[in-house]
Amino acid sequence: LGAIDTWRDLVVAAVEPEPGQTILDLAAGTGTSSATFAARGAQVYPDISTGMLAVGKQRQPHLHFVAGDATCLPYADNSFDAVTISYGLRNVEDPQKALREMLRVTKPGGRVVICEFSYPTWAPFRHVYT
Repeated sequence: LGAIDTWRDLVVAAVEPEPGQTILDLAAGTGTSSATFAARGAQVYPDISTGMLAVGKQRQPHLHFVAGDATCLPYADNSFDAVTISYGLRNVEDPQKALREMLRVTKPGGRVVICEFSYPTWAPFRHVYT
């Protein structure tokens, strides 16, 4: 449990959620991380797979879950103060396209926070990642 708390704490610290901010939380699972952002006053949009939708709604009924595709986000350009994804980028069919989408929906000066333990195979991204 300590390790789980640590990575979540690091993601929250990187995002620095504040009241009134909008945060897109991709691959949000059951919404536990999303609830942490919401507890700090941010408006959170947890985006999950259809398989997790019912579980997330049951565990975090106060959050507005959306079943979506990280490579084709249903949001306008520059919509979010922060976009996060934790342990989900590795499951995306086209990670480069997902990264472009994340940047597209993030406001200028906003934050994209990725929490992932993997080894990128694309050399330019691997250089940035490591």
